[in-house]
Amino acid sequence: MITYLIPLFAATAFLLSTKSVELPSSQTDLKAGRRLNVLPHPTRYTTGHKVICLSPEFSIKFDSQVPEDLRKAAKRVEDGIWDHKHQYLSVKRGAEFFEHDNGCDYTLSTLEVVVDNHVHGHMASIMDSAIRPAEDRPDLEAYTLSIPLGDRATIKSATALGAYRGLTTFENLFYHIPADTEGPPEGQKSGILTKPDSLGETDQLPLGSGGRTDQDNDISDAGSRSGVKGKWYAPAAPYEIEDKPAFGWRAVMLDTSRNWFGKEALLKVSPQGR
Repeated sequence: MITYLIPLFAATAFLLSTKSVELPSSQTDLKAGRRLNVLPHPTRYTTGHKVICLSPEFSIKFDSQVPEDLRKAAKRVEDGIWDHKHQYLSVKRGAEFFEHDNGCDYTLSTLEVVVDNHVHGHMASIMDSAIRPAEDRPDLEAYTLSIPLGDRATIKSATALGAYRGLTTFENLFYHIPADTEGPPEGQKSGILTKPDSLGETDQLPLGSGGRTDQDNDISDAGSRSGVKGKWYAPAAPYEIEDKPAFGWRAVMLDTSRNWFGKEALLKVSPQGR
């Protein structure tokens, strides 16, 4: 018995001697808004409690000429938002945001991307910035994203790479809710997540999720979408996001099974230790 208790006492002593690491205030102080479900978390952000939906005529626009790879990236993001059917991770899968009036608080029709840095008379492309030295990357990837309670959102960045990061964050803010789960008639259950009772084809689809149809993907030449089923929405407007990577590299791997890293060495690669 004593032999089994020794590792337990050792582990307890280690935990008690280890200093807890607190999250930066930007991740804990949300100013009474809903939590931002985006990874990685931006450097600083605030959210609200209003639901903002995309207009069927939603489009991404630029205030000036931008590199071709950024323009193509914006087109992929715009198409990707309409194509995805990601639903809010809750029991009611987002239906709770539409139970009262079955509508959106605000509608967003335009995302304007502003890139204000030109080098030698031309703007550097996403690829040009992506291959810059690692020590330059944090500033090159910085951006701000503002989604106010209105019909126009804005991304501002000094580079095309930063604008691209902002576009990625914008895309991940929005969820889809099928038309049959927006606001069920009184007395009926909303389309909540249920456990399938068999492996039948119909049981593999969550209630109300439906399948992709031609009507879901009806896009006119003008870029507007007619006959859309359901809503694409962000549940925590207004959003004010300011983001910048802590490091110029994307990841680091520590092989602790074959190498010993002291506390000082670990703190050198963590934001809290900088």
